[in-house]
Amino acid sequence: MKDKFSSSTNIDNKSEHSNIATQYDARIKQLQANLDDLQIRFTDKHPDVVQTREKLDHLVNLRKTEIEELMTSVADGQVASGTLSENAIVQDLSIAMNNLDSNIASLTVRRQSFKEKLDELDQKLDLIPDIEAKQSALNRDYGITKGKYEELLSRKESADLSRKADMSAEEVKFRIIEPPMVPLQPTGPKRLILYTVVTILGFVAGIAVAFLVSQLNPVVVSANALTELTNRPVFGMVTDIHLEDVKKRDKKRLYVFIASSVVVFGMYLLFMATEIVMETTPLKLLERFL
Repeated sequence: MKDKFSSSTNIDNKSEHSNIATQYDARIKQLQANLDDLQIRFTDKHPDVVQTREKLDHLVNLRKTEIEELMTSVADGQVASGTLSENAIVQDLSIAMNNLDSNIASLTVRRQSFKEKLDELDQKLDLIPDIEAKQSALNRDYGITKGKYEELLSRKESADLSRKADMSAEEVKFRIIEPPMVPLQPTGPKRLILYTVVTILGFVAGIAVAFLVSQLNPVVVSANALTELTNRPVFGMVTDIHLEDVKKRDKKRLYVFIASSVVVFGMYLLFMATEIVMETTPLKLLERFL
């Protein structure tokens, strides 16, 4: 009868384990809420998620162990049902140990992650000399192959030239690669410089011709000049009876000289303006209008 009662009591206690309050319940709920929040933001392999899950599993195991000890004590009659440990120092130490165990587990996970990354970097570091050696070998092989190719190409061109030299004149064919073209603009001379030089030379040539004529046909224009020329004193002068006609003739000649000079200078300005503004000559401009 007693065995039947004990077994029925154990069955009832196991079914009621979830209703027994322990010192770990509040922390388990808090960690469960934190774990749910972390799983929303991160993956299951994130260090914070792993650390929180390990803390939660540890607290669940502690709660399970405490409940089992409590049930054992109840079965032995040592303590009453629902009584928990009341030693505050032991509880604080247990909490500190649990935190340290969780931190150790988290640091272990991080250490393993860093170790894997370090191993991966070491493998890549070992690959760099191998890659550089392969690159050097490829460059060396490329240089050798390029030298042989250039040598063979030179020999081929020499052979082609020798073969073409042996061909008869009838077999030689000419092909116009690019037809001749008439340039749109003359290459020279510089028109602006040419116009200026021609104008200056025109005026210089006129002055030189006038001076030459005056030297070939000298005219005495004053008594002092006649005295210097003949070394004889001049006692008097007779005025030309046609003095007015002479003055009119000289004035007319002066006007003709001024007008011709203005015409020449105006033509010079016209040519210069046409070249600078329209980039053409007056003759071509006149052809356009005609």
